Amino acid sequence: MEDRCRRNRRPPGMWRGWPDRPSRYSRYFGIPLSAFHESRPMFSLTFGRRTGRPCASVARGCGSLHCRRGVGGVSDPEAALLSNLGLEWCAESASETPPTKRTALPQNNSTPQFNAEIATVRLQRFDNLNDLLPYRDAWDRLAGGLAFRRWTWLAAWWRHYGEEQGERELSVWLAFSDASDSPESVRAILPAYCETTWTQGCVLRLLGDGEVCSDHLGLLVDPSFETDAVDGIAEAIAAIGEIDLVGFTAVDDADRATTNLLGSLARRDFTTRRMPTDRCWAIDLPASWDEFLALQSKSHRKQIRQMERRVLDSPRAVWRMIESPGDFGDAWQTLVDLHQRRRQSLGEPGCFASPTWAAFHWDVAQQLLAEGRLRLSTLALDGQPIAAEYHVGNAEATWAYQGGVDPTRLADEPGQLSTICSIRHAIAAGQSQFDFLRGDEPYKAHWRATPRQAYRLTAVPHRLWPRLRDRVRGSATNLRTTAKQLTSLFS
Repeated sequence: MEDRCRRNRRPPGMWRGWPDRPSRYSRYFGIPLSAFHESRPMFSLTFGRRTGRPCASVARGCGSLHCRRGVGGVSDPEAALLSNLGLEWCAESASETPPTKRTALPQNNSTPQFNAEIATVRLQRFDNLNDLLPYRDAWDRLAGGLAFRRWTWLAAWWRHYGEEQGERELSVWLAFSDASDSPESVRAILPAYCETTWTQGCVLRLLGDGEVCSDHLGLLVDPSFETDAVDGIAEAIAAIGEIDLVGFTAVDDADRATTNLLGSLARRDFTTRRMPTDRCWAIDLPASWDEFLALQSKSHRKQIRQMERRVLDSPRAVWRMIESPGDFGDAWQTLVDLHQRRRQSLGEPGCFASPTWAAFHWDVAQQLLAEGRLRLSTLALDGQPIAAEYHVGNAEATWAYQGGVDPTRLADEPGQLSTICSIRHAIAAGQSQFDFLRGDEPYKAHWRATPRQAYRLTAVPHRLWPRLRDRVRGSATNLRTTAKQLTSLFS
């Protein structure tokens, strides 16, 4: 497999799994350069923890150093030196190593897996989606009720946005609480991938980002194992030595685990930033529709009641929630048609103009329908569809993801009517939250939604090229900001 995150500066035959030059670490451990020669059998030196502290600072705390046994290999005195440093080593055959659980983006399947032990957790990295299938239930357990963190959404995203992209490679970290690989022992998951470009280098990102605009992304973790899992994953990222930038988007202000991961990277000499981005707006729903109306302003409450009485409660209006696969196709086409017509009337291409975006949602929406999590609805007035909503939901919340209205029927206020129906349905289902997701559109505050700040988290390792790239990015960002300000000033 191509080593996409590596800037191929090392001569062929030199070991490729450790974060920095083998010669540097051979100098510390008394291992000559010939120990890294490609032609000899392999054994591994496993860096773990003893008495809860890192074994050696030069080893950056965890990981597996793989070198070659033979002439110039590790001798008994060198093994004694490693033992004195607090390092454990054991023989390991390259042919016995699982090919799909491995350290940072190796070139071929012979590279051993990355196994790191930090206190009470053991880490493994996966670069193949199929190998993660046995952990699907554990994934959803740790994701909780958040729709955009669950397996269905993120696995579908990777199939459409990652598998066919040559510059992207899956990089999902699992933390286990014991030596087994059982789903029951999974305590944390970092759902991530690496994207390598000439300008950015190798960037570790969260699954689901980009044009899909998934919200509430982050580290999935059992709270009782949070500290160990966060430190272990941070140490693994630092030990890889391939990552030029960690860039996590759509992280909630209340997401303590992901924010702590950023702090843990800072303690490992990363330059970190936490920058506010678009806010998510959500309504905390009361127990009844009347209580919800009481929360609204006097004028808005009057407007809602008039719409209910004159339109929604009359035979003119028909609102439908799609619940069977047989009704899905027509309703989906209605959504696409209304969304595209409305966006094009505003001079925009519309989301469904992107073939990848459209294919992803066609796929994931049907999976969500089978799971009972799709909230696809249509509103017809006088026999013609005027609005459609594409939401995701569970027993506790609804996430209002996308929608469309008929641009020729704006006088009937199709958006308002459809929102009333959706919120009434959520309250009747006993849900406690209606989430409008990201964006500061004025209508959200009009419905008494309150903002929740989201952040973009970045971490840059303390190496020359990542730091230079970071400075270039910062200069480009400042230039764009200045250009926008000047354009606004003189327009």
